[in-house]
Amino acid sequence: MSKLAKALLSATTFGPIFLVYGLVSFSDGRPCLGIAFFGLCAVLVLSCGTLLWLAKRRLSSRRYETKTVETADHEVLSFLLIYLLPIVTKGLASFDWVVWTFIGIFYCFTVTASYGFHFNPLLTFLRYHFYRVTEENGIPHVLITRRRIYKVGETIEVARLGDYLLIEKR
Repeated sequence: MSKLAKALLSATTFGPIFLVYGLVSFSDGRPCLGIAFFGLCAVLVLSCGTLLWLAKRRLSSRRYETKTVETADHEVLSFLLIYLLPIVTKGLASFDWVVWTFIGIFYCFTVTASYGFHFNPLLTFLRYHFYRVTEENGIPHVLITRRRIYKVGETIEVARLGDYLLIEKR
């Protein structure tokens, strides 16, 4: 996956934040701002789904036999709590576009330039699951798939989204 596509996938992480700010804007009596935030959220959800759809169809695939499998869906829950903070603390309702644009660009650059991956809650919304898997050589990867993996030793057809990030092509 190109660095631009990886940065765009990282940017979609902000979708739930815009959803929360939309709700806060409506509750503060600013429906136009709320609609704008909901629109941004919708664009990011569609972008996330489209990027994964394209990745599964266009990236080259290889067979991956799992030697270890560990669920990693629990990572998403910690990020959801952070996303929900603006609802609890209404003081965050004043959305500063300059600050959030800087944070977004800085975040996307950091994720793109590193081996890291942020567990994107939008992927959970799109019914994907996360697993930490290793194959015979012992190198760990994060696998994104729509199905549940129950046993070790399965052979899966995957595409590489990043250096240590795989998506099942099924």
